[in-house]
Amino acid sequence: MTARSGRRTVLAIDSGSPLVSVALGAGDTILARRSMAMAHSSEALLRGIDEVLREAGVALAQVGGLVALRGPGSFTGLRVGLSTLLGLHQASGIPATALPTLDVLRLAAPPAARRVACVVDALRGEWFVKLFAAGRPAAAAELRTAAGIAGLEPGWVVGHGTAALREVLPGSVELVDGPELAPLALRFAAATALEWSAATLLEPLYLRPAAARAAGR
Repeated sequence: MTARSGRRTVLAIDSGSPLVSVALGAGDTILARRSMAMAHSSEALLRGIDEVLREAGVALAQVGGLVALRGPGSFTGLRVGLSTLLGLHQASGIPATALPTLDVLRLAAPPAARRVACVVDALRGEWFVKLFAAGRPAAAAELRTAAGIAGLEPGWVVGHGTAALREVLPGSVELVDGPELAPLALRFAAATALEWSAATLLEPLYLRPAAARAAGR
């Protein structure tokens, strides 16, 4: 089923980033949100979901869609988040889907930003990178070093830990470090014709799964 989330109430989670986040919204309105540093456990995530629903005065049965970020990101965090949302979907029958993290990160930069590099720390001195030009993907996601990111000549670099890239980037490059991704996922869902497919919850985007397992992420 392909559709924009429109005014339906959507619950979004991101558990693959250092800053885990949960948000509930309808259209462009954020009803409630929570963030938790490194809360990569199903108990912490379910507690955050419960707190958000209680604050908004919304029962789970009133939620019209479930959205999770599918990576790249923390290996353990992604597994926890996707399995938690899959369990909620199976128990409730609420439509669910998973979104690529790098695409959602683009919304952390201004709409008018012309060249935006969205990045996720891949460890070992490398980063997962996806370049957007004029709001559209300019290349597929790939692994690059910090120098390789600079070589893309971005005007903006968005992600978690981007301050570590400052010394290799020109001073004119704007950095956005540590955005909450669950609220951005709600914006993405409201503006995009989504494929509401719970099967995507079984397909995390590790990009480098063997290294992720070795790192315990």
